[in-house]
Amino acid sequence: MIKILLRIVHAQKETREGKRIPYRVVSGATGVNISVISDWMNNKVSLIRKDVLETFCRYYEVKPGDILVLEDN
Repeated sequence: MIKILLRIVHAQKETREGKRIPYRVVSGATGVNISVISDWMNNKVSLIRKDVLETFCRYYEVKPGDILVLEDN
């Protein structure tokens, strides 16, 4: 099963920047809808769009493997 770790990546960015980053700020900076961000944050994505993944990677300055991991069932 693929697990989405965007919540962890988001928390790490908040720690680096020393401030809370609301989803609306992420949405404004990336152009990704807040509901899509929420789905990714809560691991409720059934279709992983490459453009959204790339956008998150650029915003959070990480690689896809930092956001997506394959876990054994």
